Amino acid sequence: MQDSWQARWSPLEPIGARLRQDADGWVRFRSFPGSKRHAEVPSEHATILHRHNLVRPLPTTQVEPRRPAARLRSSRRGLDEAAIGNPDFDRGFRIRTADPAGLRHWFSPALIAVHLTGRVPSAWSVHGTEALRRQPGRLDPHDLGGLAPATLTLADLLDG
Repeated sequence: MQDSWQARWSPLEPIGARLRQDADGWVRFRSFPGSKRHAEVPSEHATILHRHNLVRPLPTTQVEPRRPAARLRSSRRGLDEAAIGNPDFDRGFRIRTADPAGLRHWFSPALIAVHLTGRVPSAWSVHGTEALRRQPGRLDPHDLGGLAPATLTLADLLDG
């Protein structure tokens, strides 16, 4: 797919917001065969979550609410705590990242806003092109339909 992309749209990067501004037409990526637009059953929501990888690689970063009970279980080695500069966000969330100086280049005001309004998962991590939603407890497949919209909003904002 990368070769086809370069042949058609080089030098544009496959980032949704940039394509809407610069491309000479519409590009839409679907997670389902036959260009089906929306998930209808829990297994299809699971398909979306399993197939979505970020378009652009991001530095290893972990985000979690600032509550004593909310601790990310993954390794924190090599990650430094960073602040965004938004007092409400910095008071409510903790960020650990491998690239504190680069955080301002991709952690957008829109991402901050949806965090503050609770429209994205409160705990998540990213490493390269893989984003992972943190969810306490055991995942019930019937809950995927409710989890997918916030997770996909997060992924869209991470993609730029």
